Amino acid sequence: MTREQISIALIVSAAMFINALSQTTLGTALPSIARDFGIEPLRLSIAVTAEYLTLAVFMPMSGWMADRFGARRVFFAALTVYMLATIGCALSVNLEMLVSFRALQGVGGAMLVPVARLVLLKVTSRDQLVQAMTWVTIPALTGTVMGPPVAGVLVTYASWPAIFWVYIPVCLMLFALAAWKLPDFREEAAPPFDWTGFALSGLGVAALLLGLDRLAHAAREIWPPLLYLSAAAVLLTLYTRHARRAAAPIIDLRLLEIPAYRIALVGGLIFRSAQATMPFLLPILFQSVFGWSALTSGGLTFASAIGALSVKFAAPAVLRHAGFRGVLLVNGVLAAASIVACAFFDPQTPHVVIMAVLFIGGWFRSLQYTALNVLTFADLGQRDISRATGVSAMLQRLGQAIGVGLAALVTLILSGGGGQTPDAAHFVWAFVFFGLWTLLAQIVFVRLSPMDGASARPSARSSARSSARPRRAARG
Repeated sequence: MTREQISIALIVSAAMFINALSQTTLGTALPSIARDFGIEPLRLSIAVTAEYLTLAVFMPMSGWMADRFGARRVFFAALTVYMLATIGCALSVNLEMLVSFRALQGVGGAMLVPVARLVLLKVTSRDQLVQAMTWVTIPALTGTVMGPPVAGVLVTYASWPAIFWVYIPVCLMLFALAAWKLPDFREEAAPPFDWTGFALSGLGVAALLLGLDRLAHAAREIWPPLLYLSAAAVLLTLYTRHARRAAAPIIDLRLLEIPAYRIALVGGLIFRSAQATMPFLLPILFQSVFGWSALTSGGLTFASAIGALSVKFAAPAVLRHAGFRGVLLVNGVLAAASIVACAFFDPQTPHVVIMAVLFIGGWFRSLQYTALNVLTFADLGQRDISRATGVSAMLQRLGQAIGVGLAALVTLILSGGGGQTPDAAHFVWAFVFFGLWTLLAQIVFVRLSPMDGASARPSARSSARSSARPRRAARG
């Protein structure tokens, strides 16, 4: 990779660092926030899904915004919104205030990571995607590694608002880095914005996520969440009909005709929804059920992030030898088994055993994410990248939001829906359920052809570079 590509990759990774830190620190702090607000920890699932909701709603427009107004300008505006919303989260005094500012964080984050990633994809050839994603994810995973122990220390020795204040210096550093190196890509003839599609898809996704969250806390009042879910089905069906007729829909369903893109998105949505339950369930299990401190909980769960970080050094070699199909099929089963293994945790389980299980699970999960992230863009044309970037980012967050909502729903159903924190036995069956849920993605991955994504497989790097040089020389 060139110095320009590495610099842009570092900007992308810094944006992802903030995002990862936000997710992992909040999970560790949930029991402490619940005590301060006087509510049950599982009710705070809305504080997690609020950011995911606005991320999912606004991410599809990120590619159009960058094409129309310039990637650099959109990036700085998004970072400003994110930083102001973070300050609001730190000053929150009740659940409603926290949820509102978490939602505003999602508006900023919806443009932040996709726009930076779009710039990276614009300057990176297909044969260098695995290497570029490695440069992006290794520093970004540092946020995942730091999140649980940092949150544990801050919650134990300060208070939970401190987990938001630590983002501010990182945001300021990212301002300086982007001002120095981020180029300003834009399209001279960007198509008109698809307002109808944005309204239908945005309201449909919002209704889906709100329905899942309300269903988890509905007790005997099931009609309101069912109305949300019914509205989501109608709105998303209407969007599907609209997208087939629109010249430039905000979510271009025609891209799903590309097998690698379709399989990576659909299979990735299922896989991410299952894996996203772990950062939500484990801190509640460790702190509210086992009675361990936030510091102990954070110290244990960060082992998963260490595993995720370590796989990045092995990912190119594994993908080179096994290919995308082999990795997604075999590694997906191992990732599912790592969730089921958490069902055997109890207060007497040695901490070193828990850390080993979470480390291995993080390794498998991260390898799967790397394969999915590269496969998503492997077979797309250059003109499709802007549209695909926002959509793929939206579905990633949608999968995470669905996972958190399902985690709260399944756990409360298993406990009888009484509104109290479930006991350890209920968490056992929740882990078994989500391990099996992960395996549903294998039904999608098995349809992947060995040739899908072949242009991005690391073994093709040498030949792709050698064939690209004459073409660049000819254009010059």
